[in-house]
Amino acid sequence: MRKPAKWLTRTISGAMGWLAVGWTAAYGEPHPTLAPRTSPPTVRSTFDAPIVQTSARQQAPYDGAIKDVTVTERSGPPSTPSAQVSPSTTPAHPSRIDDSSASALRALRASLAQDGIGDSTPDELKVMDHNPQDMAELERALRSQAQGCQSCNEEEDEEDAYTIGIERAPIGLVEMESAHTYGKHDTLRVRLNGVYDWEFTDRLEYLWSISQQDGGKGPPLRELSVDYQDLRVGIFRGGPTLQAGVEIGLRSVDPFLNDNTVGFGDMSIQTKLVLSSQPRLKVAHYLVVDILTGNPTNGLGAGHVSMENSLLATYQFTPRTYFHAQFGYWFGIGADPRVAGQMWRHGVGLSTVLYDHPVKDRAILGSLEFQGWTITDGYQNNFDGTRLHLDPETVWNFYPGIRFILSEKIDIGVGAGTAMTNFRWFDNSFRIEARITMF
Repeated sequence: MRKPAKWLTRTISGAMGWLAVGWTAAYGEPHPTLAPRTSPPTVRSTFDAPIVQTSARQQAPYDGAIKDVTVTERSGPPSTPSAQVSPSTTPAHPSRIDDSSASALRALRASLAQDGIGDSTPDELKVMDHNPQDMAELERALRSQAQGCQSCNEEEDEEDAYTIGIERAPIGLVEMESAHTYGKHDTLRVRLNGVYDWEFTDRLEYLWSISQQDGGKGPPLRELSVDYQDLRVGIFRGGPTLQAGVEIGLRSVDPFLNDNTVGFGDMSIQTKLVLSSQPRLKVAHYLVVDILTGNPTNGLGAGHVSMENSLLATYQFTPRTYFHAQFGYWFGIGADPRVAGQMWRHGVGLSTVLYDHPVKDRAILGSLEFQGWTITDGYQNNFDGTRLHLDPETVWNFYPGIRFILSEKIDIGVGAGTAMTNFRWFDNSFRIEARITMF
């Protein structure tokens, strides 16, 4: 006689089976609750010996059914195995490594062992559990784990990675301009410039007007040299291809003979238009117009309007290193014809990422810049009252700099400059610049 409990269990199981068949016939798809299992659980075991996969049939304890399972184990003496039973998401017949794949895996493990890469690391076991079919991909994964992903495909990893340092590297210069704009957000820029021992202050009327002693509208006395500091504030707006801004500032002058003065300096209007944008190269036109707003009699302004047109180019060596070049032409508008002239402004620079935090918006950029001024025509008044005609003369200055990225919105650049040629305009200079991105 059948036991009531066993007979009741089989009766309920049969009824559920017929109910599942009826549901499928009526609705065309298995019932979500009554659908049979399509994948058996996978039992994984971890040992210290090489991996061996075998298949077996076991009786499930909960319903007595016979099911296929795949057992992953290691041959040889085990050392404290830890088994885990987890439901498999593979098809009803789990995939197994065939003999050829197993031989390839063993050959790969031997090759990695000769290179000093262990054959029983947890990362390797993780890759082996996924049963990759491509041996080349498996080797790449194992070697990258052992080498810290430093030589898998470095260029692709750098291009795919995003850090604040990589984003700001194209605009990491401190003295020169980059062909890249500040982006689609408004930017507030604050600069503190200092220049020391600027000689021949009325040369081309670039800095000062001719002194009143020589019949000009500049300071009262003919000057030997001057030190000055500028605190300038600019607002820039635009996008990836066009940027425009206006800059105003205070100037503090410390001449050798004339009186010290502090006041508003000349205002500057700046535009930048990207002419060509390639994956690695950008070319832009840069225009600067200085408007007479400073008082020339106190040495706070040049006493006339000036304009500079430049062609900028920025080339990407790597996502972290950029090369910059600038070639521009400066001339005064309405300058005193006794000393008025023109000059070419040209230079090259390099900006790179020195430190980049992988998670936080923190980075340090470095820059090296060489800038030259070539006077093509013009004059200067010497201290003895004679006037010197300037044949083509070139001044070269060197500007090292460093920029600290403090957050996504704020970065601070610090740079210094020094003359490299005997013919010079000044001895030394410095610049401290803060850029604030306003969303």
